[in-house]
Amino acid sequence: ALRYDPSLDEDTEENKGKRLEAIYACPVSSLTESEDNKLFGYCVSCGKCVNECKEDARNFQVISWDGEVNNDCISCGICAELCPQDAITLRKGAINVDLDKCIMCETCGIHCPTDAIPKTTSVKYEISGGFNYIDENLCVKCGLCKDICPEEAIYTVDISNDEANLGTKNKNLRFVVDDDKCIYCGACMNICPSKSFIFEREFNRVN
Repeated sequence: ALRYDPSLDEDTEENKGKRLEAIYACPVSSLTESEDNKLFGYCVSCGKCVNECKEDARNFQVISWDGEVNNDCISCGICAELCPQDAITLRKGAINVDLDKCIMCETCGIHCPTDAIPKTTSVKYEISGGFNYIDENLCVKCGLCKDICPEEAIYTVDISNDEANLGTKNKNLRFVVDDDKCIYCGACMNICPSKSFIFEREFNRVN
């Protein structure tokens, strides 16, 4: 993978010319300058900008991953949702990685809300908002969502007078999402056996 060290690319007229050389060398025209005069863009790892760079600010690194995550993992499933190769699956609250499918794009680590997945790039996306609602008609009241929520954002409401719930587990309870606490990680949605969550999530690049 291609990595870029912005500390070697100070904002001088000389370096500006060097940045332009790297931009012009890009065969897919994906490299551009940001507002703070840094290079950014989608990289296809061809290496042409590496050859053009006179300051060795761009180089190739050998990246490896054994598929392990640290204890900060909250089983949200974002990594499995976003993996472009379907190399990650979420089973019984734990992620499993098919290393034969993994292309080391680091999309999982870039979007991991707890940094439980290692990455080498400085690029980072954070959850900026979303929508989370439990469809009462589909909910089987198993309580798995409440148990797995890392923010305790799911609470119950007493509906003991609702005869429609007689004969079901937790029949006197309705599960509700607290919007003020929810971080839209998606752990509840991914563990729900009845797919009762109406869920949306937005990301914002922070680095």
